[in-house]
Amino acid sequence: MKPHDRQLFDDIFADAAVVDIDLSRDDGEVALLVEAVDAVERYYLVRFLKVRSFTIDRPRPEVGGIFTIDHYEFAKVNGELRIDLGRPGRDASLQVRCHGVAIEPVDERIVEMVAPGRRVDDRTLIRPGVLAIAAAIRRDAGARKGW
Repeated sequence: MKPHDRQLFDDIFADAAVVDIDLSRDDGEVALLVEAVDAVERYYLVRFLKVRSFTIDRPRPEVGGIFTIDHYEFAKVNGELRIDLGRPGRDASLQVRCHGVAIEPVDERIVEMVAPGRRVDDRTLIRPGVLAIAAAIRRDAGARKGW
């Protein structure tokens, strides 16, 4: 990771919330959409490249919604990045083992288009599951034959 990318990583994860997790790529990439408090932009896409493992630990299942992050550990071991993200003892944590990280800002208008009216204190992921999406489509389109 380049020094300016590492500084941006530090700025983002000093106080952040993971608001979307994208596991849909088939090239070994996992992407997090992160809402950052202390960075220049509000939203960033943090892409973990050539992921070997991605783990979510929820020590308290009653803690729902997004993952808040104000602590991380970042190490390079045998050419692999080992990144632990979380808020120790409070919320869920994420552990990623990968070979690279890419970061890009995301325009707030994109998030507003997908999740209109989203507030900073919303405690849910931006996108619901596929069944909730289907229910919303049915509601918006009206009842259709076969649904």
